[in-house]
Amino acid sequence: MNKKIILICLMILGVLNSNAQTIKVSQLKNANWNRISPVIKNINDMVKFTSTEFIMNEQFTRFDKTITQSYPYYLSETKTLTFDNAQVGKETKGRYLVVYVEQYRQTYCFDIISVSDDTLKISYCEGETTVYKK
Repeated sequence: MNKKIILICLMILGVLNSNAQTIKVSQLKNANWNRISPVIKNINDMVKFTSTEFIMNEQFTRFDKTITQSYPYYLSETKTLTFDNAQVGKETKGRYLVVYVEQYRQTYCFDIISVSDDTLKISYCEGETTVYKK
């Protein structure tokens, strides 16, 4: 009986891991990704990727003000909260977007749920999913 339960658990884990999508930096670059979900009232969010920077552009429509910030990033196959600056600018691939915010001296890890020709879904690791469209 115990062997059957272990086998079933291993099969489920295998299916879950096979659905994980590995993303390449080239799939993210050269596009403006506009947030469509969740909607934040009076704010238009857009993100863009270069080879070395994750650029966030927030437009506050109520105040007619825009804030643009850029952060070094890379993709990782494993979840991490330790930033490896040597990976920035490399044609890395992975399931996780790793971003360093110098202002707070903090590394953030985002789970890349999926990317297609026109849709990007990411979530802060164990957090809310954010959806962007080109």
